[in-house]
Parts: sequence; structure tokens; C-alpha cells
Amino acid sequence: AKDAQEKAEKIRHQISQTAIENINITASFGIAELNMNHKKIESIVKDADKALYQAKQTGRDKTIIFTL
Repeated sequence: AKDAQEKAEKIRHQISQTAIENINITASFGIAELNMNHKKIESIVKDADKALYQAKQTGRDKTIIFTL
């Protein structure tokens, strides 16, 4: 998950340095690491989605790793 977070942060930073027609752009990312609780692909996607919503609810423009 740390490698994914580093890559997401690099992308997020590049996006934040971009402005289109004087509009600042930001991005938030949610990351989930595969574990024994994930029986189906949908469950890991759901956990990543929870992390994304946490990123948005706590100020946006950040990367969050899902934790139990």
C-alpha cells in the first residue's frame, strides 16, 4: 500500500500543479491493500472507496489508505 500511496501522491502533486483556464485542479485517492477479508474484488474496491470518501471528507487533495 505504501508504494501505491507514493505513486498516488506523485500524481496528485502533478495534478495540483496544473491549472486549466485559471481553475486549480486537485485530486483525492483512496487505496486499499488486499488482505484475507477480501473474498471478492468488490470488497477491495469498496474499501478503496471508503478511503476515497475519507480523503474527501477530511479536506480533499490527499491520499488515504484504508485501514480496518
